[in-house]
Amino acid sequence: MFMNRTRLGMGGAALASALIAPVLFASTALAVDDADGGSTAKVDVSVTVDPYKAPGALSLSIAPGPVKLTEEGSTGTYRQFTGELPLVTVTDTRDAASLSEDARWTVTGASSAFGAIPAHYLGWTPHFWGPGDPDLFPTIQEGSPARAGFPEQPGDEPDNVGLAWPNTLLMAEDVKKLPRGGYLAGADLTLRMPVTQDAGTYTGTISLSLFE
Repeated sequence: MFMNRTRLGMGGAALASALIAPVLFASTALAVDDADGGSTAKVDVSVTVDPYKAPGALSLSIAPGPVKLTEEGSTGTYRQFTGELPLVTVTDTRDAASLSEDARWTVTGASSAFGAIPAHYLGWTPHFWGPGDPDLFPTIQEGSPARAGFPEQPGDEPDNVGLAWPNTLLMAEDVKKLPRGGYLAGADLTLRMPVTQDAGTYTGTISLSLFE
């Protein structure tokens, strides 16, 4: 399984297909009689080498951070801080002929704790931004929202709310049929905590991973 990982700090690889340059051999034969009545033959050999083309790759990148969350939407029950994940790009320049019919890829994200603030208190709502009109790419889908895990609701566990565990940001199927190039994604971030949370600056990290 191929995995490419990118980390993003928050404070308030690639598979390659082989390309072989076409090689052209041209020859001419020249017969020469020797003094003993026999003959010899000479062959000129040439080769034409086309410009080198680097193999294609599947890769993940993210616009420079960090992200600064700001307070918005707080209530008497919780304090809420929001922000946006920097633009995420999945670039696929692999030769479509080298891909299997069921080729696919997925980008997931998970967060560390923010010091004393648990990781599952951070949630997100993923978005697929294109290129162009996302409706033109029906086989690429954004992940489902991951609700911030505070206030807790019946049945909540750290592994089923928020970003304590990997959640899908973007996924693509029928990759063989997709145009080569870059695909863009992002997410709205929401961090909730008790109103009694100690004042201070808290820092966490979102790790993004690309799987094939």
